[in-house]
Amino acid sequence: MPDSVAGQCTRHELTSCKKEAGNVEDVVDLNGGRSADNAKRLENSATDEQMLRGHVVSTLDAIMRQPLVYRMWMAPFAKKKFAPIAAHNDLGLIRRVLDVGCGPGTNADYFGCNDYLGVDLNEQYIRDAEKRYGASQGRRRFLTADVGKFVAPPGERFDFVLVNSFLHHVDDLTTRTILLNLSNLLTEDGHVHILDLVLPGSTSVARFLAQTDRGEFPRPLEKWHQIFSESFEPEVFEPYDLGACGVGLWKMVYFKGKSRI
Repeated sequence: MPDSVAGQCTRHELTSCKKEAGNVEDVVDLNGGRSADNAKRLENSATDEQMLRGHVVSTLDAIMRQPLVYRMWMAPFAKKKFAPIAAHNDLGLIRRVLDVGCGPGTNADYFGCNDYLGVDLNEQYIRDAEKRYGASQGRRRFLTADVGKFVAPPGERFDFVLVNSFLHHVDDLTTRTILLNLSNLLTEDGHVHILDLVLPGSTSVARFLAQTDRGEFPRPLEKWHQIFSESFEPEVFEPYDLGACGVGLWKMVYFKGKSRI
């Protein structure tokens, strides 16, 4: 029995004290049971939230895989998202472009005067891009390919490798594999240009949107810098806001670097 109860007992009160101690133990057990129940409810609630998020993301991903839907969603933000690249580079001097995770040709219009190759794993995106930028467009080509394994034809290297909002869809190991492969595809004077989604540290609209994005791997700025710098010498690392009507909705980062190889 609890010491606090036993210390108060006389011989004549022993029986009643035992009953009291038993009642206290019952209360302790009851409270312990309640705590366990609360913990279980919290665990179940967290599991339900994860399942709901997984369902929402899966449904959103299925919708966004449709080229027309994707293009309509990207249209209001595409120019603002691309702005840091336009500010830091003369696109007219580019010779050959590799657009990684090109989607349905989202960035192709920026490179109408350059040799351009867009690659994406989504065959629907590539078919849509080829339909809109077919043979009549001349220097624009599109290819269904896994960028982690993509090998450029002999003698074909790129002085401008673009990775626009793709890497937050893949885990750290896959990201590192892709970046290492891309570093081998650059010309000696070439650069990689990366735009991607940042996970802010503090509670905000931007953090909520990053966490509910269909890409499961938005990263803090420090993590992005670390991963990028493993394969490339940084020349520009510029955080910026992306939004609409003057309201910042997403935190983004632009990285420009040369291959370390």
